[in-house]
Amino acid sequence: MEPASESTLKHLYETMICELERLLECNEAVEAEDIITHLSTDLGVILKGRLKSMDVYEKLNNSNKLTVYTELQVVLRFISKTVKDVHSVAVDGWKQVFYLEIGILYDSVQMCISMGNCDFYNSTTFLQSLTDKLSTWAEILSTRETRKLSFATSLLRGVSGQSEPHLYTWFYKLKAALLSKFSIYFYSVLLNQSGGDMRALTSKLPVDHPNRLISFHRRTDALTVCIVFDGTGLSGFRGPGYFFQTDRREGGSPTGLELFPAVFYHPVISCSILLISV
Repeated sequence: MEPASESTLKHLYETMICELERLLECNEAVEAEDIITHLSTDLGVILKGRLKSMDVYEKLNNSNKLTVYTELQVVLRFISKTVKDVHSVAVDGWKQVFYLEIGILYDSVQMCISMGNCDFYNSTTFLQSLTDKLSTWAEILSTRETRKLSFATSLLRGVSGQSEPHLYTWFYKLKAALLSKFSIYFYSVLLNQSGGDMRALTSKLPVDHPNRLISFHRRTDALTVCIVFDGTGLSGFRGPGYFFQTDRREGGSPTGLELFPAVFYHPVISCSILLISV
């Protein structure tokens, strides 16, 4: 990565952190313990968290490997914990905004991990949590005027008269992409819950993976199109669907063909199939 120029946000954060650390050193030299010390410490925590979150966004942009998501969840959990410990009233607006942002990002990363493990329950849980946090953000956008907000909370609204901040738009599109993937990873489970009306439901998604595959089936005149999940090497893998902690399959963990559940198939037949691995 090239060194940050003076005009970049990262360089601005680094400069502010250096100034805050210098101020703290001066207070330590005179053994001063006042509101400025606490404020500088808490503000430094938020700025350092911002720098770490920028690294997270860069890694998300440059890689889509499941191992990267696992690494990033640890970083995001650390950022969330440190920001939660900030108590200065003067930076409470910044804290709430940043805490909400990190929560949304954490839920998104966790959902990627859960889908990669074919974990329906946790994928659904994180999707709901992500939706709730975005709804909280949307309420702020729709019910409060920018001029009525403090400088910190106005960051949720964006600048220069923009109705929606770029970050909110990005998260909204990210959720839509995750929901589209969710529909194909757990199509067989959702099909049973929807009463067979999945095509109408998935047609409303930004990327309608199921109907694309159905169209592919018609164009190629294939006997069957089927997506098979590879569960080999996944600890605790049980396949798509809900499972209680007390559930125990006979013979322990899935083996053989049970490690390769069909998450999508069209049409339903029992003979030769075309396999497209996820």
